Parts: sequence; structure tokens; C-alpha cells
Amino acid sequence: KRFCDDLLPKFQSHRQDELQAEQKLCRWKNELPNLPKGIDAQSVDDLPMDLKFSCVKELDFYVSGSESLTELTLKELEYKFEHTWNKIEDFDHIFWNVKNPTAVFLKEHWKEDWVFGYQFLNGFNPVLIEKCKEIPKNFPVTDTMVKESLGSSTLKQEIQNGDLYLVNYQIFDGIPANLKQSAEDNPIFLPSDGELDWLLAKMWVRSLDFQHFELVSHLLRTHLIAETFIVATLRHLPAVHPVYKLLVSHITYTIYINTIGRSKLIGSKGYTSQTFGVKEDNNQFLSCKAFLALTYRSLCLPDDLEDRGVTDLKGYYYKDDGLSIWFAIHE
Repeated sequence: KRFCDDLLPKFQSHRQDELQAEQKLCRWKNELPNLPKGIDAQSVDDLPMDLKFSCVKELDFYVSGSESLTELTLKELEYKFEHTWNKIEDFDHIFWNVKNPTAVFLKEHWKEDWVFGYQFLNGFNPVLIEKCKEIPKNFPVTDTMVKESLGSSTLKQEIQNGDLYLVNYQIFDGIPANLKQSAEDNPIFLPSDGELDWLLAKMWVRSLDFQHFELVSHLLRTHLIAETFIVATLRHLPAVHPVYKLLVSHITYTIYINTIGRSKLIGSKGYTSQTFGVKEDNNQFLSCKAFLALTYRSLCLPDDLEDRGVTDLKGYYYKDDGLSIWFAIHE
């Protein structure tokens, strides 16, 4: 029911009492000024009981994760004591029990150029590819450089035909690293370069794409932004409200997972700080920078696809599947 539907003063009073109690339990906290507001909780112990995992959910969450990490650690130790890792193929000794067909396929074909390109369309971070309207000034690629790929065509013709696409990681600009700024002598890596040079360049791009996915596409645009709406819902909509009933099944455990993530993933001793090229302070810097650049249109899939010029891009199954879900929800 909406507030106006509750005609009895006693019911209206109950709604107000419920919200006041929720607002005491679910307090706002702004961890960083340039990140979305979230709940005031240092750990899951600080969360209200209604936001915590149930016993069954908690057992499944920790046991399944623990078993996976234990299996991986044992395999790593077993192999490490017998051999030294000298080549990428050595990872086969660690991940020998992978049964996911996609993972098996990628493990065998990840070096191939078509797989490298396909991942920008339908990999874990298919939200950056955009139609190229002009060659960026800090990327002075020439027709001669890409002649083997374009044949008799030119970059200008490909742009005019709408067949040239790019991925731009300019959001990483300003993060301390051992990098070169745009200059005439900066190398542009091409498929025609040495096999290992080209492979290493692709590996760096995939690494950067993964870091963007985790810190921007996943952490910021999924978890942190959602938490703002969840806290607002809990503080301002009573349980009898129709919008609350619509949302509650989708937001039940998000804050609990976010609270774990802030300490286990992006904290000073978190997994990302230990394994990413972007370290703890820069994790926050990158997410803050992305949040400041965030637009409402970028959160609306049809508008985002239109702005990136990819509405007619073939083989872009993220677009096709995403729009099916979007319009189903919209209807």
C-alpha cells in the first residue's frame, strides 16, 4: 500500500515508526566524497540482522569459496615444489580440472587475434567498444601500419563506412605508473610485429580491461551505485509499499556482499591491492574518477549503445541480450 491508501491513523503511525527504526539502523556514510553514498558499516557485524546472510546462505557462500581456494592452493603447492614456472603452459598443471567449456576453449585459443577482438564484444567487459569517428590525436596510426589488415582500403574509408571501432582507456590517465605520454617516438604495436611483441601487447590490454571491469563496470556501476538506492529504499519505503515489494527480492544480500568486498577486495590487504597493477589508493582514485564522469544515459542501455554508435554492430550479443532484458523490464 501507498501512504495515501492507509486511511487509519494507526496504520499511518505504524509506517512512520517503522521508517524511523530503519533510519536508525541504516545510516548513511560517505566513504569518499567522490563515490556513491553507502551504509555506515565497517564490517558485516555492524549490519542489521535483516541485511545479513541467512545461516544456509552464509554456509554456502564461505564453504564453496573456501573449497575452491583450498583446491587451487594445494595444486599450486604440489606443482611449485616439483617445478619452476617458466612458461604460460605451466598453468595447465594448476587448472587441470576446469570443466567449463568456455574456459577450456579460451585456454586453447586465447592467443588468436579473433578471440582477442571477440572479447571486446562479448567478454567480461563489453561496455567500452565504440564506433571510431576520427583517429585520436594521441594514437597516430597510419594506413601503412595497418595495410596488412585493411588491404586496399584506408582508415578514412573504414571510418566513413562505419566499420572502424576502438576502445579507449583514457580513464587510467593520471594514475601513477611507468608509462610514456603521447610522443612521436611512442611505439604502436601491430599484428605485423614480432609474434611475442604483439602477444605481450594484447596481454597488457586484457589486463587493463580486467582492471577496468572490476573497479568500474563491476564495483562502481553494479555494487556501489546499487547500494545507494538500496539504503534509500530501506530508509524511506515501508515494507508494505509496492515499490519496496518489487525491489526487495533483488536487493536482499547486496549490502552484505558490498561490505565484505570493501574489506576483502579493495582494502589495504584486499585481493585487488595484492594482484592488480592498480594498487589500493589508485583503486579508489579510478572508481572516483569514473563516478565523476558517470552520466545517467550511460546507465540506460539503449542510450548507452546509441552514444557509443554500436546499435547496428553485428555479433554484439551483449547488446542483443541486454536489450531483450531491458525492454522486458520496461514493459
